[in-house]
Amino acid sequence: MSGAQIGKVDPLVEVIDLVRHYPPRGAVFAERKAVRAVDGVDFRIEQSRSFGIVGESGCGKSTLARLVMALDRPTAGRVMFMGNDLFSLSAQALRRLRRNFQIVFQDPQGSLDPRHRAKRIVGEPLDVAAPGLPGTERNDRVAAMLAAVGLRPDDGERYPHEFSGGQRQRLAIARALITEPALIVADEPVSALDVSVQAQVLNLLRDLGDSRNVTYLLISHNLSAIEHVAEDVAVMYLGKFVEMGPAREIFAAPAHPYTQALVDSVPDPQRPDRRRHRIPEPAPAATTGCSFAPRCPRAEARCRIDAPNLRPIAPGRHAACHLI
Repeated sequence: MSGAQIGKVDPLVEVIDLVRHYPPRGAVFAERKAVRAVDGVDFRIEQSRSFGIVGESGCGKSTLARLVMALDRPTAGRVMFMGNDLFSLSAQALRRLRRNFQIVFQDPQGSLDPRHRAKRIVGEPLDVAAPGLPGTERNDRVAAMLAAVGLRPDDGERYPHEFSGGQRQRLAIARALITEPALIVADEPVSALDVSVQAQVLNLLRDLGDSRNVTYLLISHNLSAIEHVAEDVAVMYLGKFVEMGPAREIFAAPAHPYTQALVDSVPDPQRPDRRRHRIPEPAPAATTGCSFAPRCPRAEARCRIDAPNLRPIAPGRHAACHLI
């Protein structure tokens, strides 16, 4: 494709059989198998309907986020954004399209250049998205964006180290929003923050999404964060989706044993005596059959032989389990 076509496209994002394997490196690891970080993932994100991906650390969530942002190239598969195949675009066309999708990283301290003032950090994406923007208009847009995320316009004169952790994440969100993107990929946006600040940032994301018509792809191991922002959710385990559907339905009545264990790991002071689905600690992945079988308390013989596919189990819901 020679150029990027901008406009309302439904779905906004479509991921098709996406695969990212990392081969072993070095003579010591030559006999090891490739790391299957993302192993055949499909999903769609409709315009203005945010999508969450949840799972334990190491399941492939952040790799998937980098692929959707075209910060890494897949082993196979496609990522369609606004009708464009990201990995078929020329470098120039991809650069033009990038103003429409931005990312908020996990660590606000590490994602902000400590040598620059906040106003330069927030306004930097405009150097690419709107290089001919007059200085006065640029300053006005930066000041308005700082105000939109709950900071004062004069905070633009401060350096990152002069802000609290929550304020630094607000700066990162302002930087992502300055180009008025259709999609923001938020990779663990609150995990580095104090619990008292997490709700503030999540409320900010949700409010800005509503007021600015922004769609989120939210990556997190925190189920509460996903439920707070996303309408749809996929549960990821060792590079694959094991359950997918509306967030409220899945968290209210999880179907897959892994999802049940994740939901049960969240304390519920209203139900201290509820039945809990406990699973053993992480075990080596199965070489055949279901990858979750070595940890699943309900696994049967066929689970260790035949890998289940993600299939419909109810309207709008899918799960990959022989026992459902």
